[in-house]
Amino acid sequence: MNRLRELVRASLVDNASIKLVAILFALALFFVAREETVREFEIDVPVVVSASPKGQVLLSQPPSVLRVRVRGNLQKLTEVLARRSAYEIDLSLYEGSQTVFFQVDTIEDRLGEGVHVLSISPSNFELNLDKMEHSRVPVVLDIVKEPGHFARVDRGRIEMKPRFVNLTGPGTVLETIKQVRTEPLDLQRMTTDFNGKVALVAKWPGVKAEITSVQVTIPILETEGEKEIPGCRIQVRSCPEGYVCEATPSFYRARLQGKEKVLDQVTAQNIINYVYVDASRLPIEKELVQRQFPAVEPTIERLKGATISLPKVRYFNITVTRR
Repeated sequence: MNRLRELVRASLVDNASIKLVAILFALALFFVAREETVREFEIDVPVVVSASPKGQVLLSQPPSVLRVRVRGNLQKLTEVLARRSAYEIDLSLYEGSQTVFFQVDTIEDRLGEGVHVLSISPSNFELNLDKMEHSRVPVVLDIVKEPGHFARVDRGRIEMKPRFVNLTGPGTVLETIKQVRTEPLDLQRMTTDFNGKVALVAKWPGVKAEITSVQVTIPILETEGEKEIPGCRIQVRSCPEGYVCEATPSFYRARLQGKEKVLDQVTAQNIINYVYVDASRLPIEKELVQRQFPAVEPTIERLKGATISLPKVRYFNITVTRR
């Protein structure tokens, strides 16, 4: 055990000055080697716009990140990575459309001495600027589907507020805009008036609309028309008990005018509910055996939403016979 202690003491104490010099020399060699070690790296440098052009609108954006390949000693590269800052572009210095190049020396100055930029990707970008302008265009209501059966849009009474919209944006873009349409409006299931806000579709690059929607009122009307029903059998109602009442002619043609929804419900089978001869209005005596009542006018019931007429036969001959 004592022998081991002597060996450890000798290794640490004997020739201490020589060993200290050796250690310091080794450290110096390490730092020199570290300083002289050259490396290449690719780093990401963020790009920010420090100022925008006044009175102009930006139609293209610079890249958000630059891929920069650099070379330098290991210590410098470590420092660069630690204090890396964004690459700022002052767009207020530019006018019109042009190619903007990223300068190597500018990026090297930002990174600091001892770091050399080998490549930049992308090396440039296309800057598109245009003068900010204003325009006023009409709003067009985009009805893609009309109401279904028996209804229609009363286009002459459509109200839209406002009817014009103010736009702000690049002059070259505004020149191409002649109108702004609303979003597609489906009225297929509408049976009553439409009243509400409808959004505008104004999606052009750099263009802003003063409003985003318009107030729209669309009157929905029931459609009207005409209809003829041939082969309608005339019915004699209220024939006295014990008598037979017959009408001549037996059939007639009916003409209907009015709302199509109502007309669609009237057929040759159910028109007897609206057109008939009322025998109770005839002077039928108790002792009557047989008698013909000429030129009897039929009863035509009032039909809500439509009118019924008989264009060919206006009167009927009614024969009343005792059974």
